[in-house]
Amino acid sequence: KLLVQYKPKWLDKIDQSLSDKDNYYNPVIVQPLVLIGAPDAKEMPKDWTELASKYKGQYSIYGLTGGTGRAIYASILVRYLDEKGDLGVSEKGWEVAKEYFANAYTLQKGESTVVKVLDKENAIQYGMIWGSGALVGQKEQNVVFKVMSPEIGVPFVTEQTMILSTSKKQALLKEFVDWFGSSELQKEWSDKFGSIPANKKALEQAKDELKQFANSVKPQELDWEFIGKNIDSWIEKAQLEFVEQ
Repeated sequence: KLLVQYKPKWLDKIDQSLSDKDNYYNPVIVQPLVLIGAPDAKEMPKDWTELASKYKGQYSIYGLTGGTGRAIYASILVRYLDEKGDLGVSEKGWEVAKEYFANAYTLQKGESTVVKVLDKENAIQYGMIWGSGALVGQKEQNVVFKVMSPEIGVPFVTEQTMILSTSKKQALLKEFVDWFGSSELQKEWSDKFGSIPANKKALEQAKDELKQFANSVKPQELDWEFIGKNIDSWIEKAQLEFVEQ
């Protein structure tokens, strides 16, 4: 095997739903993928599935070439699984996906969610973004964004530590993992880079605005293995049928 199983000393401080049950990977940083709203937005949508024509032209999304746009798209489709449906998704699911794309503004290369959402000259009030991107944007622009909190949760992606079996310095690597994921270091890392620590103790000690942001959303339960097997065909269908090239 390419990786070594390892249980870091801080494993008990991690939400087990984020952990690899076999301990080949151990999460250190959490990235909730969210929809932010302008500070003066009158209301926040309740879920990605609600956007569509109700918020036509008011929300920006990333295209399907990057991880964030793909993960959000998958998180919508998995709610409508149907063995008899096209590519395992019901007709209703494809209708929701079609509306979601048709009424969105897709960010072009070089465009920023934060800039678009704060720009009073355009109609966009809401935008797709990953956690630390929103937090850094808040800090730089000195604002507090509204955050959509779907009842079902939002996709969480994690940045993880892992140990290669080919390394000759196993003891040193384990020591590094124990140090890097520790509450103390992750608190410092969070303060410096605006990242959300997976370590609950580090999160408790994090800055208030970061804590507030992290506590406003919860992880959506997603079968990433299943998504991995289907995402390419789902994206192909979206690109052929829903997304304006």
